[in-house]
Amino acid sequence: MITVVTGPMRSGKSEFIIKLLNSNEFDNKNIRVFYPKIMEKENGFITSSDGSRYKAIPISDIINIYPFVVNTNIVVIDEFQFIDNLNYESRLDFFNFIEYCISNDINLILSGLDLDFRSQGFEIVKEVLCIADKVIKLNSNCDYCDSKLGRRCIRYVNNKVANHNDEVIQMETEDIKYKTACVKCYKKIYR
Repeated sequence: MITVVTGPMRSGKSEFIIKLLNSNEFDNKNIRVFYPKIMEKENGFITSSDGSRYKAIPISDIINIYPFVVNTNIVVIDEFQFIDNLNYESRLDFFNFIEYCISNDINLILSGLDLDFRSQGFEIVKEVLCIADKVIKLNSNCDYCDSKLGRRCIRYVNNKVANHNDEVIQMETEDIKYKTACVKCYKKIYR
């Protein structure tokens, strides 16, 4: 079974995954959790904004995951939109891994952003959503009007709204921050 948990930043994706993994439903299961090496601040855990954590293995390439998943019942990949460079070959590797999980009765849970800061879908996420057995779409509070329908992310660089032509993948730093917006507020900011 392929489950995708998606939504904007701070929508509770990692918190949802951690609660699921700690539930009785997954007692006595062999679970492996992974996250992209690009998320270096994680230090061997997936971490939610509420502070909960779950032990995880960093990977830079989907090919590196196979030795870890032998005799595994459940595989979780957090922030899967950042795995590999996701060029044609790495997307092929990713879908080969999905087929491996299906063929070996491994439940695969993928968590990640569906949209980038330009409000465009991450290609790998769009493709996986088409074949997922179950999709859980979460929202966040809008940081501008407090609507419960926050679905977009707005990037700020040195406290100024980022240009839509900027590099798509940039991690949050002291100079780069993200806010969540509902569609109405997003459109006001990016006219």
